[in-house]
Amino acid sequence: MNNKPSIAIVLNVNENQDAIKEIQKLNIPIVGVVDSNSSLTNITYPIPGNDNSPVVQYFYVTILENILMKTSKFKKKIIINEKRI
Repeated sequence: MNNKPSIAIVLNVNENQDAIKEIQKLNIPIVGVVDSNSSLTNITYPIPGNDNSPVVQYFYVTILENILMKTSKFKKKIIINEKRI
């Protein structure tokens, strides 16, 4: 991967542990929406919240995308890992 992303956003942290391991191997910081039963292991920036609701997932992705796109530090490609429900 020549153009490594600046950050990765992972929803449903418990169900995406394989993706988190791969992202960590690339030394990419991880923003993860974590529920009360989620592991914080390997999550650089945990965001507490309901990670199962599609409406809430859309809210988090929209807000994070807006913030990151306005921040010059994260102008590179952004990975968003989303489980389709």
